[in-house]
Amino acid sequence: MTSRLVLSRPARAVRALLAALVLVLTAGGTVSVASAAPLPSRAVLDGPGRLYAIRTFDSGEAATASQKAACKAGLGPIWSLTEISALSARYYSPTVDPQTGLVTKPDARTVGPIFGCVGATVSTTQPGTSWGEVPLSLGTIHARGQCSLRFSSIQAFATESGCILGVTPENGLNGVVTSASYTDLLGLGGTTTGSVWTAFVSGAAGRSQTVTPPSTPAPVTPKAGNLRHLILRAVGQHAVAVPPSCPAGTRTATTADLHAQQPDPATDELIAAPSAAAAGTVTLCFEGAYSAAVQTTAVITLPAGPANPSGIFTAGGLCYHRDIGATSTVGEACDLAPTARTGVLQEGMITSNGLVTTGTNGAAQNAAVWVIGGFGTLGDRAS
Repeated sequence: MTSRLVLSRPARAVRALLAALVLVLTAGGTVSVASAAPLPSRAVLDGPGRLYAIRTFDSGEAATASQKAACKAGLGPIWSLTEISALSARYYSPTVDPQTGLVTKPDARTVGPIFGCVGATVSTTQPGTSWGEVPLSLGTIHARGQCSLRFSSIQAFATESGCILGVTPENGLNGVVTSASYTDLLGLGGTTTGSVWTAFVSGAAGRSQTVTPPSTPAPVTPKAGNLRHLILRAVGQHAVAVPPSCPAGTRTATTADLHAQQPDPATDELIAAPSAAAAGTVTLCFEGAYSAAVQTTAVITLPAGPANPSGIFTAGGLCYHRDIGATSTVGEACDLAPTARTGVLQEGMITSNGLVTTGTNGAAQNAAVWVIGGFGTLGDRAS
């Protein structure tokens, strides 16, 4: 057991601020009722790979010398010089409400360890560059990319961030990892630094391994406070004429139903079929042509609440296209934030992770996994 560095409160606050970036491995109307038609098969839903949804928390354990060395190698010779923080974490299989997608117990089962680290960039939209590793049921993956950072206007000394990370091609594996991360710097909101990560991993489809949970309890007990997360799948995504709900200047749009899906208790892989009833809808408004990063607005409808009778909110940001080693398919992952406060989502972070046809925005090749996190009536059932 390595000894832990005792940090002053300011130093701990800085470490926690940066930890939000490093928990890496990783349309209008009412919500529709369940369709009588069965959902597509898993092969159609997932495309040429596997999808994971992972709840992570800071373990409270210090990074080891070997982990720090791996971080420097993973970040590379330039960004390793800007390394600010390294974090040893654990990931959990959460319990998800089958009707709404709400994560009801974020630490239902410990799955395995995660380690990640972050360096600083000069970008104003993505000030962190992150690298990490996580053992999954098809093998350990490493991922590297950049992260946004926003300061909370609701909770003092808290931050929110989204990461879009490319999986390092190795051992036949490739893909994209995202995060929706929240850090309560001083613990004023009763939460522990943590995230909901998603991973799309292609290759080695028939391979499987046992993920070994840590043998000892973590020094830090995970606490979610009043922070909520939804885990949803965008089923049946298709192109539509640009609706009035999209911003002026929108060039193309797609829409899809959002269905709750329970991660596998042992691996966090999205194996089980999504819930039959739709938990919401999403319309994506793409404001630019296909490129590495496209300005995008999402119009999301969830069950209405007293403070937001329509259940509708919008989120804006960028959707990124990342190579997954296929000739006609790329990863499309989005990092979005609410554009205005509503009762459903006063403040938070939204990520998506899926596949589209190369050269197009939103031409889905699988059912993307969406994570919506933040404060509000997220997950409340319609009355």
